[in-house]
Amino acid sequence: APGTASALRVGVTPDYPPLVFEQGGLTVGLEVDFAHLLAGELGLPLQLVELEWNALIPALLEGKIDLIMSGMSITQARQVRIAFSEPYYETGQMALIRQADRAALGSMEQLTTAPLRIGVIRETTADIFVQRYCPNAKRIVYAQPKDAVWDLAPQRKRIDAFLYDTPAIRWFASANEADLFPVETPLTREHLAWGLRRNDEHLLNDVNR
Repeated sequence: APGTASALRVGVTPDYPPLVFEQGGLTVGLEVDFAHLLAGELGLPLQLVELEWNALIPALLEGKIDLIMSGMSITQARQVRIAFSEPYYETGQMALIRQADRAALGSMEQLTTAPLRIGVIRETTADIFVQRYCPNAKRIVYAQPKDAVWDLAPQRKRIDAFLYDTPAIRWFASANEADLFPVETPLTREHLAWGLRRNDEHLLNDVNR
């Protein structure tokens, strides 16, 4: 139980700048700051547990971590398996394209109807969006956002667009502004929150407070 826990074990996938990412050998970002603040409020030492994205929910359900704080969107499919805190941020999926393709791919209609190679991270809301709303697209699945951004670059052109969460897309665009452009229309509207076990009502109440 959280009341008797020796540490607050927080699951993260550090590939989502500026929320949670690796920098200079450390895991940093907004979620990490939140985790430190939350652990302080609960009077527990913080233990960050780094996991692959699709291992976060299984680890939570198996009791290996107490909380997911990793830029996770609330979805109906996830709510069947886990509970979410009250949301702390409104976001959406956004497309990153090459600067040279702004005229051809700068609108929602062009992005969803053209026969594009679209990069996604497996089992993210972007992955579901492409499968549902981009019938002519070829899905290219990546484990790491930085690999998709690398393949999108004009030097490689392995994909035509990368779909991911708005804050990260803006981050990657600003880091590569000579080459890459964020299509500013969010393709979806989502809310980020922290994930907990459904029976962990005590911790859920503490987190929301």
